[in-house]
Amino acid sequence: MAHALVVVFFIWSLLASASRIAQSLGLGASGAALISLLAPLVGLLATRRYRRDRRPCHSGALLLLGLLGGFASFPAWVAAIAVTGLALGLVPVDATPPGAGGPTLWITTILLAPVFEEVCYRERLLSALRPVMGSGFAITATSVLFAIPHLEPWRVLGTLLVGLMLGSVMSASGSLALCIGIHMGLNLACWACGVPPLRMALSPETAALAGIGGLAAGIALARWTRPRLDPQCRPQRVEAPTT
Repeated sequence: MAHALVVVFFIWSLLASASRIAQSLGLGASGAALISLLAPLVGLLATRRYRRDRRPCHSGALLLLGLLGGFASFPAWVAAIAVTGLALGLVPVDATPPGAGGPTLWITTILLAPVFEEVCYRERLLSALRPVMGSGFAITATSVLFAIPHLEPWRVLGTLLVGLMLGSVMSASGSLALCIGIHMGLNLACWACGVPPLRMALSPETAALAGIGGLAAGIALARWTRPRLDPQCRPQRVEAPTT
């Protein structure tokens, strides 16, 4: 657990350092965000343990289900975060219009950030804390650590609530692809609709049902396909030597 926390704080430091270096070079906010994520993401992926004795278990389908579920559920999350934030006394903020920022920021927000944050917080940190703290405390702790770097109160609240959901999905499904897809879908919806949203594709009620349906289908697929449809996803059984 201590090793996992050290890694997280090291990554936070690297993010801050890379961002400041990028800004000092005159790359702007978008360039700073891109560079500050690329360095730790490459490090995380380079040190990720890949099992050679198995192939991805329907990760493409899980990524797509997560993407659709995350995007569809966006209005429901907006409603939940707004109710919670106002109850806590947070002051409403000006909206970010749909499509704000350039291509560099879109790539960073929709593609790189979900991969980096899910590998870091859900795959690495959550798996390290669960045996020590139990699932409930581990999900809460990783969600808090996930939310803190976002700094602005509304963003901290939103990422905390979403982090609790993503940690629960990871614990229930064991699928990193599903969590990445959900995260990408939510970030894509933020970009397409604005934050707070200036337009909505679905009502909060319909969005909640669509999101729950997508998440349930993704979790069911992740749990069902591993032991049944893909023999290489099963743990290898070691037979005891006979005498």
